[in-house]
Amino acid sequence: MNAEKKVLLIEGTEVEVTQEVYEAYWEGYNELENIKRSDLRHQVMRYDADDTEEGLGVEKYPSKEKWVEDLVEKNILEELLRFAINELSDDEKQLIRSFYYEEKSFRQLAVEYGVDHKTVSLKHKKIIEKLKQKFEE
Repeated sequence: MNAEKKVLLIEGTEVEVTQEVYEAYWEGYNELENIKRSDLRHQVMRYDADDTEEGLGVEKYPSKEKWVEDLVEKNILEELLRFAINELSDDEKQLIRSFYYEEKSFRQLAVEYGVDHKTVSLKHKKIIEKLKQKFEE
C-alpha cells in the first residue's frame, strides 16, 4: 500500500483522499480535458464554457429556431454560389476548385499554370468580382 498521502484541491481547500478516489478524480479530469481538446479540434461549441456567476452560457446564444433560419439562409447562398460557379468558364472553375477546395496557394497554382503568382492572384480577383456581380443580379 502506498504510504504517500493523496490530496486534492477542492474549492481552494486541500482534501485528503484515498488512492482510489484520487485515481478516479484524475481519470475523470483527464477524460474531460480530452473532450475539450477534441471539441476544439472539431470546432464544437460547448455552452458550459461560457458559464459565469451571472448566468449560463446557453443563455447567450440565439434560439434553435434562429439557427435553423441561419442554416436555411446559408444553404440558399451556397446553392446560388454553385449556380454562379457553374456559369464560369472551365479555366475559372478549375482555379476556384484548386484554390478553395484543394487549398492550393497562388504560388502553387502559378507553378502549375506556368505564370507569375501575381497573375493568378489577379485572375482570382476578377473571378470573385464576376461572382459578386452574379449575386447582385
